[in-house]
Amino acid sequence: MLEMEAGPFLSAVYELVHPARIPQDEIVNLSPAVPFDVGFVHYASDTPYSRRQSLLSKSLSYFGVDSTYACAITIVRRILAMEMERSG
Repeated sequence: MLEMEAGPFLSAVYELVHPARIPQDEIVNLSPAVPFDVGFVHYASDTPYSRRQSLLSKSLSYFGVDSTYACAITIVRRILAMEMERSG
């Protein structure tokens, strides 16, 4: 999954697995409890570094396209490998 912020994503996964429990001041281990594959992919962003700029204040470029494409290929390969393993 491509995700900008890991916190909300992990909170949603935890709520799916443990809907009635909210952990406080403890380390949460999702590995043994999650019935599906969870992963993170880091990719390049074209978000401006200055507060004065916005995404529309300059022309779009291809910067970051390679990273985003590589992330998509990795995700598709993982899905296909898991499906091949599942089908035997």
